[in-house]
Amino acid sequence: AAAAPANLSPALPPIASRPTVPLPRDEVDMLMKRGRNLLAAGDVASARLILTRLSDAGIAEASLLLARTYDPTELTKSRILGAVPDAAKARIWYLRAADQGSPEASRRISAAR
Repeated sequence: AAAAPANLSPALPPIASRPTVPLPRDEVDMLMKRGRNLLAAGDVASARLILTRLSDAGIAEASLLLARTYDPTELTKSRILGAVPDAAKARIWYLRAADQGSPEASRRISAAR
Protein backbone atom coordinates (compact mmCIF):
# COMPACT_ATOMS: atom_id res chain seq x y z
CA ALA A 1 0.00 0.00 0.00
CA ALA A 2 1.38 3.37 -1.01
CA ALA A 3 1.44 6.13 1.57
CA ALA A 4 -0.48 9.30 0.84
CA PRO A 5 1.77 12.17 -0.24
CA ALA A 6 2.62 14.67 2.45
CA ASN A 7 0.85 18.00 2.37
CA LEU A 8 3.45 20.35 0.95
CA SER A 9 1.30 23.49 0.91
CA PRO A 10 3.01 26.76 1.84
CA ALA A 11 2.50 28.30 5.27
CA LEU A 12 0.16 30.87 3.73
CA PRO A 13 -2.13 29.55 1.03
CA PRO A 14 -2.80 31.83 -1.94
CA ILE A 15 -5.35 34.54 -1.26
CA ALA A 16 -8.00 32.90 -3.45
CA SER A 17 -7.92 29.66 -1.45
CA ARG A 18 -8.85 31.28 1.86
CA PRO A 19 -12.59 31.59 2.35
CA THR A 20 -13.82 34.77 3.98
CA VAL A 21 -15.44 34.10 7.34
CA PRO A 22 -17.57 37.13 8.26
CA LEU A 23 -17.39 38.50 11.78
CA PRO A 24 -19.74 40.96 13.51
CA ARG A 25 -18.44 44.55 13.45
CA ASP A 26 -18.18 44.76 17.26
CA GLU A 27 -16.06 41.59 17.30
CA VAL A 28 -13.81 43.01 14.55
CA ASP A 29 -13.35 46.22 16.54
CA MET A 30 -12.60 44.33 19.75
CA LEU A 31 -10.12 41.98 18.06
CA MET A 32 -8.34 44.84 16.24
CA LYS A 33 -7.95 46.68 19.55
CA ARG A 34 -6.64 43.50 21.20
CA GLY A 35 -4.20 42.88 18.35
CA ARG A 36 -2.85 46.43 18.55
CA ASN A 37 -2.51 46.18 22.34
CA LEU A 38 -0.61 42.90 22.03
CA LEU A 39 1.77 44.46 19.51
CA ALA A 40 2.29 47.45 21.79
CA ALA A 41 3.09 45.04 24.62
CA GLY A 42 5.56 43.17 22.39
CA ASP A 43 3.52 39.95 22.12
CA VAL A 44 3.89 39.60 18.35
CA ALA A 45 3.01 35.89 18.22
CA SER A 46 -0.37 36.39 19.90
CA ALA A 47 -1.08 39.51 17.84
CA ARG A 48 -0.37 37.58 14.64
CA LEU A 49 -2.91 34.91 15.62
CA ILE A 50 -5.64 37.50 16.14
CA LEU A 51 -4.72 39.45 13.02
CA THR A 52 -4.73 36.27 10.93
CA ARG A 53 -8.27 35.52 12.10
CA LEU A 54 -9.33 39.02 11.10
CA SER A 55 -7.55 38.74 7.77
CA ASP A 56 -9.44 35.51 7.12
CA ALA A 57 -12.62 37.50 7.72
CA GLY A 58 -11.58 39.89 4.94
CA ILE A 59 -10.39 42.78 7.13
CA ALA A 60 -7.79 44.67 5.08
CA GLU A 61 -6.57 46.69 8.06
CA ALA A 62 -5.65 43.45 9.86
CA SER A 63 -3.81 42.09 6.81
CA LEU A 64 -1.88 45.36 6.54
CA LEU A 65 -0.95 45.32 10.22
CA LEU A 66 0.06 41.67 9.92
CA ALA A 67 2.32 42.53 6.97
CA ARG A 68 4.01 45.15 9.11
CA THR A 69 4.86 42.52 11.73
CA TYR A 70 7.07 40.84 9.09
CA ASP A 71 8.29 43.93 7.20
CA PRO A 72 11.97 44.54 8.03
CA THR A 73 11.61 48.32 7.56
CA GLU A 74 8.50 48.55 9.74
CA LEU A 75 10.02 46.39 12.45
CA THR A 76 13.06 48.65 12.60
CA LYS A 77 10.89 51.77 12.78
CA SER A 78 8.51 50.40 15.40
CA ARG A 79 11.26 48.70 17.41
CA ILE A 80 9.12 45.63 18.00
CA LEU A 81 11.33 43.14 19.79
CA GLY A 82 11.13 39.42 19.24
CA ALA A 83 9.67 39.62 15.74
CA VAL A 84 11.80 38.02 13.05
CA PRO A 85 11.65 40.03 9.81
CA ASP A 86 10.58 38.13 6.71
CA ALA A 87 10.25 40.25 3.57
CA ALA A 88 8.61 37.42 1.60
CA LYS A 89 5.86 36.93 4.21
CA ALA A 90 5.42 40.70 4.47
CA ARG A 91 4.85 40.85 0.72
CA ILE A 92 2.27 38.04 0.87
CA TRP A 93 0.34 39.88 3.57
CA TYR A 94 0.64 43.23 1.75
CA LEU A 95 -0.75 41.53 -1.38
CA ARG A 96 -3.66 40.13 0.63
CA ALA A 97 -4.35 43.55 2.17
CA ALA A 98 -4.28 45.14 -1.29
CA ASP A 99 -6.63 42.46 -2.60
CA GLN A 100 -8.95 43.26 0.31
CA GLY A 101 -8.98 46.93 -0.71
CA SER A 102 -6.15 48.59 1.25
CA PRO A 103 -4.77 51.59 -0.68
CA GLU A 104 -1.76 51.76 1.66
CA ALA A 105 -0.86 48.14 0.93
CA SER A 106 -1.10 48.82 -2.81
CA ARG A 107 1.26 51.80 -2.40
CA ARG A 108 3.76 49.71 -0.45
CA ILE A 109 3.73 46.98 -3.09
CA SER A 110 4.25 49.54 -5.87
CA ALA A 111 7.06 51.24 -3.95
CA ALA A 112 8.85 47.91 -3.43
CA ARG A 113 9.11 47.18 -7.15
